[in-house]
Amino acid sequence: MGMKRWRINASASGLLFVILLSAGCSGAAAYQPEPIREGADTCIVCKMPLPDGADVTEIVTKDGRVLKFDDLGDMYQWIRKNGMKRIGARFVRDHQTKEWIRFEEAAYVFDKSNKTPMMYGVYSFKNRKEAETFAGALPSGKLLMPQELDAFSVERMVGSAEKDN
Repeated sequence: MGMKRWRINASASGLLFVILLSAGCSGAAAYQPEPIREGADTCIVCKMPLPDGADVTEIVTKDGRVLKFDDLGDMYQWIRKNGMKRIGARFVRDHQTKEWIRFEEAAYVFDKSNKTPMMYGVYSFKNRKEAETFAGALPSGKLLMPQELDAFSVERMVGSAEKDN
C-alpha cells in the first residue's frame, strides 16, 4: 500500500512540475526587461552609450535576447527593418519614475519640445491619466495609446528622422 501511494504522489508531483515549467516558459510573462548598465550598454541601432534614463526602451526577442534602444524612435527603426515576428515583448520606462512598463500598457505623449536622445519627442507614462495631464501642459502635446503610437511612429517619427539625416 505504501509503494502505491508513493507512485501516485510521485506522478502527481511530476505532472505538477511539467505544468508549472511549461506555464513559466510560455506567454509574455516569461519576458522581462534587463537593468541598464550605464556606460556598458549601447543602443543596437545608433550604437550610442545608454544612459539609465526614462527614454531607454527594450525588446526581448522570442529566443530571450534583449535589444536595448536609447529612444523609442530607434526601437521603431529596428522594428521597421526587422518586423515584429521575432519580438516576444516590448518595454518602455515611465517618464517620471523610470519604472519598466510593458509597451502595450503604457500611454504616450508626443510633442516637438519633448527632449529625447534621438529627438523623436515621445515620452512614456505608466497610465493614461498621467499622460493626459502631461500632454495638457504642453503647447501641442498629443496623447497616444499603444495602437495609435504604432501607426504614428512609423509615419511621423521614423519618416521625419530620415528626412533630417
